[in-house]
Amino acid sequence: MTPENPHSQIDARLRDVPLPEGLLDRLRGAIVPDDAEVDRRLRDVAAPVGLADRIVAMIDDEVLVERLAEVPLPESLMPRLRVLPQLRRRSRLGSFALAASLMIALCAAWLGVLGGVAARMRPAEQVAQGPFVLPLSSPPAIDSGIAFVAPLVRREAPSPTPAVVAPELPQITIELAAASPQKAFEAGPAGILSQEFSRGLDVTANIYELRMTSPPYTHHTDDDLPELEPQPELLTGGFTLPVDPAFDRVAYFRDGVLPRVVLDDETPLRESHPPLSTRTASVERLRRQMEIGRSPQQHEIRVEDFLASLDYRFAPESRPRLAIRTAAGPSVFSDTGAGLLQLGVKAGALPRASSKGVHLIVALDVSASMRFRDRLQWCCEGLRRTLPHLESNDRLTLLAFNDELVASAENIAPDQLTSVYELLDRLHPHGHTNLSGILQEAAFMAADPDRHSRLVLITDGPGELPDPLSRQVVEMLDASYRSGVTTSVIELSDDVGADADLERLAGAGGGYYHQASSSQHIRWTLVETLSGRSSLVADDARLHITFNPKAVEAYRLLGHERTLTSDLARASISAALHSGEEASVLYEVWLRPGAEDRVAMAQVEWRDPVTGEIQKSQPQPISRLQFALSFEQSRLSLQAAAIAAEAAEVLRGSPFVAAPGRGLEDVLERAEHVPAALAKRPDFRRFVELLRAADRISVRRTGT
Repeated sequence: MTPENPHSQIDARLRDVPLPEGLLDRLRGAIVPDDAEVDRRLRDVAAPVGLADRIVAMIDDEVLVERLAEVPLPESLMPRLRVLPQLRRRSRLGSFALAASLMIALCAAWLGVLGGVAARMRPAEQVAQGPFVLPLSSPPAIDSGIAFVAPLVRREAPSPTPAVVAPELPQITIELAAASPQKAFEAGPAGILSQEFSRGLDVTANIYELRMTSPPYTHHTDDDLPELEPQPELLTGGFTLPVDPAFDRVAYFRDGVLPRVVLDDETPLRESHPPLSTRTASVERLRRQMEIGRSPQQHEIRVEDFLASLDYRFAPESRPRLAIRTAAGPSVFSDTGAGLLQLGVKAGALPRASSKGVHLIVALDVSASMRFRDRLQWCCEGLRRTLPHLESNDRLTLLAFNDELVASAENIAPDQLTSVYELLDRLHPHGHTNLSGILQEAAFMAADPDRHSRLVLITDGPGELPDPLSRQVVEMLDASYRSGVTTSVIELSDDVGADADLERLAGAGGGYYHQASSSQHIRWTLVETLSGRSSLVADDARLHITFNPKAVEAYRLLGHERTLTSDLARASISAALHSGEEASVLYEVWLRPGAEDRVAMAQVEWRDPVTGEIQKSQPQPISRLQFALSFEQSRLSLQAAAIAAEAAEVLRGSPFVAAPGRGLEDVLERAEHVPAALAKRPDFRRFVELLRAADRISVRRTGT
């Protein structure tokens, strides 16, 4: 006995499983979204990384505008445009008469054609009385707006010759023709038909095609369909747009910046979840543009990147966890009475693997190949952001080389880093690469009996290294490792595969081989080299703020604007924070008059990278008493953040800029009067110099 097919049993059982209630409605909603959902998803499609640079590099916007302005108008354009109003003034009666005439003419023509086809399909023994020919040498003639079809012409059949025994049956020929048009329609069914006739339309083509060919493939409902895959929720500017009357979506899509949110006791928007961003891509792009004298595009400016480019020096956290730091005061750039609220998330410092100090020797390649994609600027920015992680007992040696040693800063203590900042500002790519020479000199300088010696080579490739010389370098690095000097390699590359020669050098030196494609990668690789362990403190960190509607009338989150198709990579609402790293968000707030003291409550949560457990900080209240009475009395972190955010909004063309016509003039004036403790910081000085360069280019371009 043949056993029953197990697949049939499974299929029968699956048919008996009841569908969950509401499943069909949910599937229809997921498969066929409404127009608003389709619009939202299309707007939130992330742009590929680097698309803005490639598009901008193709052609300058000003050149394109100038070329378009020089294109002459066609001579026939204006007369054709003047005819349009005249065509619209036709009477309804005339249009109806024209349409009726066309319909009668077309029906008569098609009936004649069908009659001819039917006559041709009759049995052969039925002899026709005579052939009828419908001339079709040209489209139907049109006279005074009324189309007509040429009449049927009767032709006498030729008499058979006496030599033919059986008379030959006459051949029926159907030809479709018409007189040359006297006036062509520019639109409408008659005009389309006239154009098709002029192109050689064959009215019998479809009939013969159906006779000779098989019908096209049609989809059937029982065909196998691909399995539906869940799509991640699309984000705009790093977070989902709220659906609430308090959020002005019209203003958001019109202006491109987050609108002011007015609070009341009922709106859920009193809870805010700002994205934590540590990216500085748009600031680095602006710096490159200033070097070539190019004015930045507004959509390339990101306020959150400007905020992340400064070191606010929040109070350190002693434990390896996240902590919230706040600062508040009046806004000097707003004429609406708004205040500023800064919330910083500070990652605690991880304990080092050894209490002994570290002598970090960085051999930096400055050859001409480092000019590609501004790789040298990546390295310099990553080094600048690494210097604050040096501890009191650490020492730094920086060697810049190409085919020879270009510049050096040797055995620098953390309180003597000014010379290192100045050296980084002077570097520019040129020359060839000589790895063997610089590695020998760096290994010699790395000998330090009082500290752990760690040599890091930063390059974009090994260059030409002959095999005998390569073996000598490997042997030299192996001897240095046995004497206590570890050597690691950072290759600047976007390729997935590792460079075999550089990986072999790192292996011989007892260190690690890394690939980096941004200043952030370089920074944290160097920090991990200093600490001897992973620098990641928190993963998937999220900040939650709950405003008190009794104390706050409205608020506005600065930055995180909607992206364009040519914009940078989309931001995320969460962030991974490393040892000592800080992320900052800035709000404009409008306080209500009254005695209510609590303004907001803030809390940060994250996932521990080691255990995977979710951690939360204690809820931190924000009081009205924390708001300084004047901008000068505000914390230095708030003053720096206010200047950075206002500069970005001016460059971006935000509608919330207090003085749109003054450009960066007000921002630079305020930056010149900050306290000396802030003005002397290297990162703040470089930022102000960048703003001055942007202001000079803007003034030179506008001529004001």
